[in-house]
Amino acid sequence: MKTKFLFFSSLTSIFLLILLKDTLIPVSASESPSQKAESLKEGKRPYELDWANRIEDEVPPLIDFEDPSTLWEIETHSSTAVFESSKEQKIWGNFTGKLTYRGDEKPTQTPSVTVSPHQPIPLSENPLVPENFNTVSIWVYGNNWSWAPDPTTPQTQLSLLFSTPRKTQPIEIRLRNVNWKEWHLLYVRLNEDQLKDLRTPGACFTGFKISGGRNPENRVLFFDNLAFREDTLEQPLQFSERPCRGIIDPDQNQGLNTGKGVLPFPTREETILPEMLKPFKNRTIQEKTASDSSMAQFIFLCESGEGILEIHYAPSSKDAAPWDSLRVNWKNGGFFQPLLQGGISELALPDGTVVPARHEFIAAEQKNDGTVETRWKLWPQIAENSSEKNNAKISKTQSVLSKDDSQKSLNKLNGETNPGSSPKQKEEFVLAVYSIKMIGRSLLLDTRCQGTESIKAANVRYGSLDLNDVSNAKLISIPYAAYAYSGTNRPQAVSFRDPASQPLFLMGNTDWYRGNGSIIYSYARKEKNRVFFNDGVRYLPKTDGRRNPCRERFFVTISPHFEEVLPTIPNPPSPWIKLSGSKQWHARGASNREADKKFWFNIWRHGIRELIIVDHEVGWRDGGESFTFRTKTAPGKGGDEGQRAFSEFMNNELGYFYGPYNNFTDFAPVNEFWSPNIPSRSPDAQFQPAWPRCYAPKPVLAVEYCEKLTPINQKKFNFRCGYCDVHTAVSPSDRVDYDARVPGAGTWAGVFYSFGEIMLLQKKGWGGPVFSEGPMHHFYAGLNDGSYAQDRGAKIPFSPWLVDYDLLKIHPLSTNIGMGRIDMFFNSRTILQGKSSEERDALIDRFFAATLAFGHPGYFMFDTGFESGWRGYFGAIALQKRFAQYQPEWIRYADKNGTLHSTSEAITNDTIQRSQVVVKYLDGTVICANGSPNENEMMETSVDGHSITLPPTGYCGWTKDGQVFSFSGLQDGSRCDYSFSPDHIFLDGRGKLRKFPFACGSGSGICRKTDETHWEIITLKNTEIGFRIPDFARLNGTNFSSAEYSQNVKPEAAALNFEGKEIGKTKVFQSRGYFYVEPVKGAFSYVIETTLNSEISQT
Repeated sequence: MKTKFLFFSSLTSIFLLILLKDTLIPVSASESPSQKAESLKEGKRPYELDWANRIEDEVPPLIDFEDPSTLWEIETHSSTAVFESSKEQKIWGNFTGKLTYRGDEKPTQTPSVTVSPHQPIPLSENPLVPENFNTVSIWVYGNNWSWAPDPTTPQTQLSLLFSTPRKTQPIEIRLRNVNWKEWHLLYVRLNEDQLKDLRTPGACFTGFKISGGRNPENRVLFFDNLAFREDTLEQPLQFSERPCRGIIDPDQNQGLNTGKGVLPFPTREETILPEMLKPFKNRTIQEKTASDSSMAQFIFLCESGEGILEIHYAPSSKDAAPWDSLRVNWKNGGFFQPLLQGGISELALPDGTVVPARHEFIAAEQKNDGTVETRWKLWPQIAENSSEKNNAKISKTQSVLSKDDSQKSLNKLNGETNPGSSPKQKEEFVLAVYSIKMIGRSLLLDTRCQGTESIKAANVRYGSLDLNDVSNAKLISIPYAAYAYSGTNRPQAVSFRDPASQPLFLMGNTDWYRGNGSIIYSYARKEKNRVFFNDGVRYLPKTDGRRNPCRERFFVTISPHFEEVLPTIPNPPSPWIKLSGSKQWHARGASNREADKKFWFNIWRHGIRELIIVDHEVGWRDGGESFTFRTKTAPGKGGDEGQRAFSEFMNNELGYFYGPYNNFTDFAPVNEFWSPNIPSRSPDAQFQPAWPRCYAPKPVLAVEYCEKLTPINQKKFNFRCGYCDVHTAVSPSDRVDYDARVPGAGTWAGVFYSFGEIMLLQKKGWGGPVFSEGPMHHFYAGLNDGSYAQDRGAKIPFSPWLVDYDLLKIHPLSTNIGMGRIDMFFNSRTILQGKSSEERDALIDRFFAATLAFGHPGYFMFDTGFESGWRGYFGAIALQKRFAQYQPEWIRYADKNGTLHSTSEAITNDTIQRSQVVVKYLDGTVICANGSPNENEMMETSVDGHSITLPPTGYCGWTKDGQVFSFSGLQDGSRCDYSFSPDHIFLDGRGKLRKFPFACGSGSGICRKTDETHWEIITLKNTEIGFRIPDFARLNGTNFSSAEYSQNVKPEAAALNFEGKEIGKTKVFQSRGYFYVEPVKGAFSYVIETTLNSEISQT
């Protein structure tokens, strides 16, 4: 259906011309839309604009909607709509444009609404349109949040429409989909074709287009200040120098890290070089090749007690790529090729086109330290007869090097006076240097290509493992080795057998501390005759069209031990590991602060005393205003006074470690610090979008604002920790600022060092630990103190629980939380919805089992109430206090016979698929977890003399001294939970009578120590549970499950109400060796007193 009408609105009258018999949205004949708008509550502009005294917009608008007498024409397709002036929502001036719309019940096409001025508005010679405009902007008040999809309010696509004498069809410039609520500034830089059209004399603005509104009920959008801008990137920007990086690589763009001081990362020159398990010796030998005595062959050797790994390298003119001649031999087991077709794979041409690169070998030289340096010419491979842009031929006017420059560069590179190439080749090649060095069983592959003004390296790749000489090759996905928030962008290891069938592992790791690239990426895959285990690094152009000179380092490791191919993380360890490891963690969206106090007092009253708690973003905002770069809290939540009082309550009255939400990755245009100079730019100079209604701030400015704002907030609110969201959730690749005015623009490293410094500034500012979101926390482990331990791309719930990278590399540096939340773990916001209680319990049990298997402090989970909350808290808190502080002594995986295998064995023989994990830490703490996805696959093994039988999702753990024990598994064929420590005894019988050494009952209850002689008993639903108090002075590692080691209890207990006040005394009696209390009406808990000589009544 097509409907068209003219709409004239004023404060007193309405003129409505309907061209079809059906009206759009019912309008009273006696009440104009303007009068109707007046009857609605008049809106207020965003308060942050008033804080910043932003009374007028940054530029004069072409359309400001302030004149209610403006004529508008509406055209609809499969929808109905009304457009009017309104005061309901305000931002600039008194009026905004209000669009009310809905889709037809049975649409015949994509619903759309076009709102047009009655007469097109000329752009040329218009005083409100700058002569050299290149950007268009408009403020839009949205109606949905992308993170909480509302089926009744689908996202709509916004576009601007123009006409020009050059074209008969309207010109549509798409802005973006509406995925936010409240006000947001859409800011779009026009491309060359769009500018050519819109700068043509006679070009006019003809309307707004809103498409995709399939909602059956009325929905509303508001608009204000459509403006044209001259967005110049020639205006210089001012930045503060930052401390130098932990390593200074002369070939790396240092960005702004040229100031005073030195960042404490990386901690070593070798950066991520994997570590050897045993002593080794490296040598490099140079000899003549057997086939050509004029060519050199280099042999890299790693000698150890296990055998010799030798890598032969004979670069020559026959090679299509610089690493093709690398051949590996382990213990004389036969040669194989690990890096076919690696090196610079693509070159960027002057017009931005990227084409394949062709290599030609020049020379090779061995350095004194054993490094072998090779020099190569690179030509763009351009199809002679192709008309496609991606195969465009270079013209002479775009030649890469002049003859003189070519000769000088070659002479400087290798001392030759006559490189022997044709004049045409001289004009079209660039130069690359590849260096190879062996340390341990790792090859350090350095790539350098300065390029020229015309041609730069655009892509450096690892190449692939040739499968022709190996067998049983399989890719190994490694939890927490992620390059992206989700999906398959992650490096993987390869398990295979060499020609002699010896098991080996191979992995490639890109050095994220040094390099000039823009995007680190890896989509590991296995093809017919090769395996791609890592991809490489892309170089994208800055806003001036130039790419950075190429400088990258790849580490490629071949070893019989899986542990030896894992990258090292050379960051300083968190100083807060002991504290953060001793507590569980929770992030909660703030509501009314008085309600928040009641919520957390209830948690505290239920015995959950050791928590780190942070707000989520709603602590700063009431609705859709900004939630970052703030020093003033949401007025609707009590403002600063309410925040101070809440911080005092949480940190001092309850004794929790409480801190705020903040981040420096999302920046809303309504924020009081807003400036168009703050957002990062994409290569085409657009503002980089971030979270809904936000842009990504420049990382170099983000660190400045962190340094400025964090101390202000700490002084005002006295926090004890902080949550710095997003920074470890986005790859530095996704936040690269390509603004050519910024030192370090276009580089991944520029983001990484800024974000790393932000973490250090945060922990300094709060005087306590700082946490972030994950899953790319491995880059920042130790710089931040922990993150949500999520990794959606690894699909951990249903994939092998390979814990080694996490436990060996990340765990010693930081304490990461839970498996994230349970919705992160299963990558589903609705994972617990619509499930039976048994199904929910099974999912939650898997979540808790994985948390312990991977060595993480718990995420305090309250999704299904205190039953699950207590299981996760008391089942783990005492164990995590121990294992969080220590590294693993060994990691093993159980097979179906109970035999424990090393990681390398388990991967090779597929035991890893069972996900039955045993970890022993250096202090003697042991964790066992059955992560098998097969519900019938029991874990039956023996560890240090203890027989272990666990069902899938079952877990147990103990300490060497016998002071701590935890179990979640089967007793008499059904699930139950039990734990004890010097601070608590916990039992959850899950509805059936259970008997353990220090607790007996069918329900859920705790007995927690309050001081040296007093213990508090709390049970859910007043369930009767008997406890014994362990005599920890007599417990040791061989008798921690023996009931005979218990204390006596005095015959009288104090009954406490929910507020913690004593309301009377009650009897303590003994039955079958367990102590019980007689219930008292109105009592919430009971405090008993222990003694070694009390007389206890017997029943």
